Amino acid sequence: MFVEGQGVPADLEIDDKEDKAIHFLARNNKELVATCRLRIINNYAKLERMAVKSDYRKQGVGSLLIDRVEKFAKKKNLKEIKLHAQVKARSFYQKNNYELVSDEEFMEAGIKHVEMKKRL
Repeated sequence: MFVEGQGVPADLEIDDKEDKAIHFLARNNKELVATCRLRIINNYAKLERMAVKSDYRKQGVGSLLIDRVEKFAKKKNLKEIKLHAQVKARSFYQKNNYELVSDEEFMEAGIKHVEMKKRL
């Protein structure tokens, strides 16, 4: 989803954190329609690599996936989720009650991002 859908270089798709992350998938029958991963870092969770296929955006799939991730994090007694949101997806995360840590933008994989967080 990142390489084809967002033009992220293939060599950035898999990193040294892949094996330590918990992966979440959303499917429509057998079709993969959304994905993300969660890493537990000290006493917080970090949501990463969130992607929803373009045909399934604005249908609640991403919010449903985030809800499942948050429930999982709560069961692990984590109190906060942090993430780096693509600037164009900032409003999506805000609708899911994430707040900006700072308005300062930074680049990841050639895409502008902002840091966000949510208390659980």
